[in-house]
Amino acid sequence: MLDHILATAQSYEREHGIRPNVIYLNQNHHRALLEHYPALFEHDPAISLEFRLVIVSASLLSHPQAAYVPETGAIHAA
Repeated sequence: MLDHILATAQSYEREHGIRPNVIYLNQNHHRALLEHYPALFEHDPAISLEFRLVIVSASLLSHPQAAYVPETGAIHAA
């Protein structure tokens, strides 16, 4: 699963000329990552994917997708 996610990110970068900063996954992909790669979620500074994972419903997404979402700065609460 991790290989597929990294290949998705690399493909996005080749196609768009910019690294994705978001990878969209469904719950099944996320569960597989948690099971097979628990160190990814232990806040180990030696492991950095360099993108955020966004978990969406499996009914909306069947395969991981990469995107670049511009940073908008700090969000201020009213």
